[in-house]
Amino acid sequence: EAERAESARIHVLERIRSERAARARILDEMVPAAYQHCMLDNYGCPPGDPRALARVRAWMESTAPGIALVGPVGAGKSHLAYGVTRTLVKDGAHGIACRVPELLVELRGRIRRNEDADERIGELGSAWLLVLDDIGAERATPYGLEVLERLAETRQRGEPWDRRRTILTANAMPETWPG
Repeated sequence: EAERAESARIHVLERIRSERAARARILDEMVPAAYQHCMLDNYGCPPGDPRALARVRAWMESTAPGIALVGPVGAGKSHLAYGVTRTLVKDGAHGIACRVPELLVELRGRIRRNEDADERIGELGSAWLLVLDDIGAERATPYGLEVLERLAETRQRGEPWDRRRTILTANAMPETWPG
């Protein structure tokens, strides 16, 4: 009986290690190399603003569906966004993080190759956590604006209990974005 209990305990520990390793691989794929080190605990001030860190931590505990991190280049917006991503995905959340300029290039490439861009938009829209980094860094086009609108609509269609979370980073407020 003791051997069986020990065997079961070892099996559970191996499964936990395997799940943690899988989450670590997911994070490595999700988070750009330049931000692999980013965690909430190592968000430094300067350049970071302690109020921004407090705001992000409060958002994580709230039921608010999204947060926009807006500020100048180098302020730590992406650090915070990827730090939240690391925290939530380590806790088991399904998340997707992407830089908007690269996402738009990817989607245009799919269209040029006669592939379905809607599938990728649907995937992004259904993720529990979606990080859209560097919104407004791309040249505004009708297509780019349409993609962002479709993503917003897809994410808003979720059930209230679904509580999909979205993090946006930008260098300027939306009203200053071209287009």
